[in-house]
Amino acid sequence: MGENKKIVIALISGLFILVLLLAFIFKILKDIPENSKALISQKTELNLLENKIAGLESFEREYKINKEELEKIDKLLLDVENPVDFINFLNFLRKTAADSGVSINISPPSPKKEVSGSPWRSIAFQISGSGKFLNLMRFLDKLKNSPYLLEVSGLSARAAREDEKKLSPDEININLFLTIFTIR
Repeated sequence: MGENKKIVIALISGLFILVLLLAFIFKILKDIPENSKALISQKTELNLLENKIAGLESFEREYKINKEELEKIDKLLLDVENPVDFINFLNFLRKTAADSGVSINISPPSPKKEVSGSPWRSIAFQISGSGKFLNLMRFLDKLKNSPYLLEVSGLSARAAREDEKKLSPDEININLFLTIFTIR
């Protein structure tokens, strides 16, 4: 084999290796932008997941810190789906009135309604009653400080008429509209 053939074979082999090397480098350079986009997308998704995890961990810590307060708030709301809770509330109204020296009649509650601007549902009661002024004020004060979240949405009072024989002259009649906030 001649020297020229060896040079030609070496040149062809070198050229072939150079072409393969350039093709390999071109392929790598071509894949870099695609891989970069995929990496950026994965990093963004990872950051979002880390933020969600951090938010959930923060929520869990806050919940543990405020759990006692949240349970207190939950107890303020009447659970009308639970008959025992509802009966306890009615018994509370009757006992509070009796302890205050006020006689009351509780009308059946109106259906649940949404209070505008309020995140809670509520039910409304109309309570009519009679008693001495100071006793009625004591009754209203006990309602205000009750273990339930409620609102006196209307109150009317009038002196007892002469034809109402069972009332003494210093008693007054009241109509009380009570809104009680509920869980459901």
